[in-house]
Amino acid sequence: MVSYGRQARQDAYSIAELLDKVVGAPKARELYDALLQDEVRAFEVKYTEGLTKFIQKTASERGVVLRHIGAEKDKVLFAVLAILGCVRAAALASIRDDFRLYLAPGEGNRDTISALYLFSEQIRGVYDYCWPSEIFEIAQIDDGSDEDFEFEPDGVDG
Repeated sequence: MVSYGRQARQDAYSIAELLDKVVGAPKARELYDALLQDEVRAFEVKYTEGLTKFIQKTASERGVVLRHIGAEKDKVLFAVLAILGCVRAAALASIRDDFRLYLAPGEGNRDTISALYLFSEQIRGVYDYCWPSEIFEIAQIDDGSDEDFEFEPDGVDG
């Protein structure tokens, strides 16, 4: 599952780069931050199938899809939810690996039930609608969150 998590994170970075090219990351962040969480969740519920298909596409195919979404706010919301979907997928792959022994027959009933409780609590933490700052930072995209943005690789003092 490690390779799936790695691919999911790479897709998140790729979608962040696309959003930066199409709308501009600072503007996208401003538009996204102005939305209510209920509005974001309702959009996700309405477009889950489209988001799923978008995540499955290659980087070149995604650009065409995103550019055809009409309103700029909808482009931003769609792309950010796709990024968050990739982040969730990576997190879920990791959680699944941590609990793989308990998600198959073979362990004791109480051990499995206890582990499944902990599993469910960790999954709850995966669902977050905050702007994915870390993705933009790792992809070295200035999203306008810090006026003094300057990427410095680990280990470089400046």
